[in-house]
Amino acid sequence: MYAGIDTENTFALSYSIVFLMRRSLFCFFTFAMFEIPGIQTHVFIFSSVMYTIYLNSTPFYETKLMNFQENLNETIFILICYHLVLFGNLVDNYDTLTMIGTSLASTCAAMLAINFLIIMVVNAGQSR
Repeated sequence: MYAGIDTENTFALSYSIVFLMRRSLFCFFTFAMFEIPGIQTHVFIFSSVMYTIYLNSTPFYETKLMNFQENLNETIFILICYHLVLFGNLVDNYDTLTMIGTSLASTCAAMLAINFLIIMVVNAGQSR
């Protein structure tokens, strides 16, 4: 549960609790705000921004690479949420919606590729 977390830092031990609460709130808001997806998406963006502030308030991770990866994932997640905002009846043109969908799929693919690359680099470094 604390793999990669700097357990010497007392404040860093709150990371797991905050992470669990955030994921639980995501699930709660997904079902509670099913009828109002625009507000739901804005709540996701707000919580992600607050989580990013929390992550950068103190060094939680043992390595800078892990901190970079977490911040990058949050940034990409916020970009994904902004894409979802655009699907909320703000854009009527089908061609524009197609471009937004392509951009959304590309953003998700980039997030997966970057995380996969980081995992491969870390595992290659550990096997040496």
